[in-house]
Amino acid sequence: MKKLLLTFAIMLLVSTTCMAQNNKKNAPQQFDRTEQMVKELGLSDKQAQQLKALNQKYNKNQPPRGNGNNKGQAQKPSNNNKGNQQPPQMTDEQKKQMKSEHEAYEKELKKILSDKQYKTYQQNQKKP
Repeated sequence: MKKLLLTFAIMLLVSTTCMAQNNKKNAPQQFDRTEQMVKELGLSDKQAQQLKALNQKYNKNQPPRGNGNNKGQAQKPSNNNKGNQQPPQMTDEQKKQMKSEHEAYEKELKKILSDKQYKTYQQNQKKP
């Protein structure tokens, strides 16, 4: 009985530790876009702070990707569809909302960046 209890306690400790490490690993990805834009566009400290605040504001509005169970990992195809895996389709209302949020983001971003920086940003957005 003691061995069973000890084994259960160890398994609980290991699983908790693994989950905590997984959450820490995903946290830095939140600001990768901001850091990348700061480097690519040569932003000042003030611009970088404004951009960080802007990205945080609009990241809060973004729905989580995937089914919520995988914490940013790619979804595994289910065997139920046997190769006919289609991503979930957005409704027209969701598309309109996403478009309006993107336009609002672009408008605020344009206020932060200089004309030259904004042109560079637009060119970088067109790259695959």
